[in-house]
Order: sequence, then C-alpha cells, then structure tokens
Amino acid sequence: MNNMITINNIDKILSINSQQIEIESYNTFGEYYRFVFHHNNIHSAHFSVHMNRNPDRGDNNSYTMKLWDGISNNPLVYNFGLHDVKDPFTLLSYLHDVINDWDNVTNK
Repeated sequence: MNNMITINNIDKILSINSQQIEIESYNTFGEYYRFVFHHNNIHSAHFSVHMNRNPDRGDNNSYTMKLWDGISNNPLVYNFGLHDVKDPFTLLSYLHDVINDWDNVTNK
C-alpha cells in the first residue's frame, strides 16, 4: 500500500529531551508504530501507543491510534492526521495533547 504513513527522522525522537513527552522506545511494524513513553507531569503511568500506519477507510489523512496507560488493559482510541506526526516534534506535541485529554478523561 503506497499511502502507508511514514514518520520522517523517527530515530531523532529518542534524543529529544526538551519536551514534556519523552519516548523510551519505538518499533516500526508493517501495520503500526509502537511507542512507549512517559510524560514529565504524570508519574503514575508509562504510556504505550499503537499508531496505525494505514489510513482509515481510504481517507489518506485519517488514522487511528490506541493508547494504553499501564494501568488499564482497555486502550483509549484516538484519531490523528498525517500533520500530527509528520516529524518528531509534531509527534511529541500531539502525544502531549493526547495525554492532556487522557488526564481529563481519567481524572488522574
């Protein structure tokens, strides 16, 4: 599939420590990216996401991500666009926003 998402310079995320989100590990699979990370303001959980690399229902700018918080076995499901993950800094910014949503939903 030619429209599979590719995050440019993904290897750079492991060396970025100037953001509130710090990636601990990542893996690239055929169907998704997997990131394990923590947020500097939330010390109760390590987070893991699976970000689908194939677009949803043929829409080349709509993708699905599942977020686990290390506490619950049931992931929260989010949608993201290509612009949210096009480079390491936008990826970290997007994950920061998702964690803020997670914080509000779970009242952590």
